[in-house]
Amino acid sequence: MSHRYISILFWLSIFVYLLLGMNSFIFTYPDEGRNAFATLYMIKSGEYIVPYYNGEIRYDKPPLLYYLAAISYKFLSFFGVEKVEFSFRLVSALATFFSSIIVYELSKYFISGLFYRYFSVVVYVSLSNVFVESKAFVPEPLLSLFINLCLLSFYKIYHENNLRWNIVFWISLGLGMLAKGIIAVIIVFLVIFCYLLIKKDLGSIKLIFRNLYSVFLGLLVGVSWFVMVGIKTQGDFIYKFIMIHNLGRFTGTSKMHLNPLYFYIIVIFVNIVPLFEIFAVSLYSFIRSLLDKQRTYSFPPNFSFLFVYFLSIFIFYSLSQGKVHHYIMPCYIPFSILLAYFTEKYISLYFNRLVLLLSFILPLLILFQRVSQDFILIKNALLVLLTAFNLVYFIIPKRFLVIAVIVKIFLFYMFIVSQVDKSFPNQNKLLELIKDNYILKVGDISTLSFYNLYINNCHKTPDLFYAIQLQRIDETIYLDIVRNLENNRKVIIFTKPRYLQKMMRILDKLRISNLDTQINKVTVAQSVIFAITLDLDK
Repeated sequence: MSHRYISILFWLSIFVYLLLGMNSFIFTYPDEGRNAFATLYMIKSGEYIVPYYNGEIRYDKPPLLYYLAAISYKFLSFFGVEKVEFSFRLVSALATFFSSIIVYELSKYFISGLFYRYFSVVVYVSLSNVFVESKAFVPEPLLSLFINLCLLSFYKIYHENNLRWNIVFWISLGLGMLAKGIIAVIIVFLVIFCYLLIKKDLGSIKLIFRNLYSVFLGLLVGVSWFVMVGIKTQGDFIYKFIMIHNLGRFTGTSKMHLNPLYFYIIVIFVNIVPLFEIFAVSLYSFIRSLLDKQRTYSFPPNFSFLFVYFLSIFIFYSLSQGKVHHYIMPCYIPFSILLAYFTEKYISLYFNRLVLLLSFILPLLILFQRVSQDFILIKNALLVLLTAFNLVYFIIPKRFLVIAVIVKIFLFYMFIVSQVDKSFPNQNKLLELIKDNYILKVGDISTLSFYNLYINNCHKTPDLFYAIQLQRIDETIYLDIVRNLENNRKVIIFTKPRYLQKMMRILDKLRISNLDTQINKVTVAQSVIFAITLDLDK
């Protein structure tokens, strides 16, 4: 089989792999539900400048994710695909797929063997964050794609003097701003500045500004929407987006997602769980390379770029007070290439079966990890899978080690995905309860707000959170409940478990005769909510 057909088969396999589990969950909350609501509201209302969530302006994100999802939804609907979750999440899957192509393209500069270039892609799509976010309706895969495309362009501009990549650099930067704002500019120029500083060549930064037409085009793409939304909201959107959702999160003044300095070390560890043995052998290979006084193996030219690329992003986000697990996704591309590179080096120079003993750490950690009764079977099955492959590593020839790891990764994720529906069997019950009923919620259950818009065309789902605080329901909500009950509509109040008892006490105070109350427990992805159904006993 020629290389061309192998390449086609490989990339087709990667794309199908990224679609695994795409429809396993209805939209989760908080972020997926909010992003999905903003997108669907744009489609229904025709308001494509100012994003809204549940009746209020959504200041958190620029609109690129919403725009691309709206295009995907309308395109697939034209061909009869009405699955809204698939249409919206396809944006993330495609962004991750194109990022994996960037991994391959960048790996050409540092990895000589074709097999290990492909393996760097496998490593990338096997990282837990990358696999999960590829089927989540969030902007991080898009931001990661455009940041990495910028940095690939910079590498070609700087090291190959290929100025044609200037236009790719600036348009990617503009799209990165539309994906998540000024953070795209900060990350890209931080990596470039640190790298040129190490190279003692800061003056070369002028190379990316040489084509003024490209600079203008990139700024036009990145800034034009911000100008329009600023005008339409009289500057309110720009102020809150920058001060609360950018500067406020970094400094911690917005009190959002506060996590300790070492948070991303834990995140990296969780990401390498599916390929723990590869991390172990590549780390061993890296240390041996540093200790090799004979210098029997020289590093590729400009190899420091990968380290600067990874560490700049990792350290920047670690210094931020607001931390979320997927923020550091842009650094996974150099991380994946480094793992693949040092794995190849380990196989060729430093192979030592004793190192593979480290791979037994993961099953031991899982063994002593307490899980609920619902997950006992999953835990035991993973233990068998991981232990079996760890034993295989000691038997097979070293040239088949990486192939065995690839097989294990595929089986690992296939098993996880196959267990989702079994673990969350009644999530669609939420959709059944919403249909044609009057819906209220306690707290920001964004999944509920989205599906109430999608199914019942309700642009705002009333929130009883403050009613909980005041221990009473105001007159307007009371009249709405009575009116809907008298019109033979069920009224359903969705609440998180911690508010259930307070909500029931408030309902007991309502003077509605013949009121029948039922409580249903509903699983929504990782979370449990309770549905309190109010109905007149006829």
